[in-house]
Amino acid sequence: MEDLAGFDLLRPAGEAPDYWRAAQVPPTTPAGAPIRSGTGVSTVQEGLALVAAGEHAMLVCRPLAEEITRADLRCLAVEGLTEPSRLGLLWRTDRTTPQLTALADLLAGVYGP
Repeated sequence: MEDLAGFDLLRPAGEAPDYWRAAQVPPTTPAGAPIRSGTGVSTVQEGLALVAAGEHAMLVCRPLAEEITRADLRCLAVEGLTEPSRLGLLWRTDRTTPQLTALADLLAGVYGP
């Protein structure tokens, strides 16, 4: 979860309750590090396109993650959020960074691929 501070996570655009926004993009990690979120998206497809373009990552619910079959994207479960959640980390596979690889390895080791 602390590794999320190194990424620019997509956030929902437009009006939404604060609790819902916080579930989509937590403002900080459990240790208090800020999580950047500079770009808003209006649809899931818009978010997936931006992730596939290689500029962002996005938290999505487990049911959505299980339906994503794109070979250029990978989704992993994320644990350690302050509220119970079924979110996972999604990013473009050909834009993997050392930070994403470390996070993916950690999550896969604990929760499986």
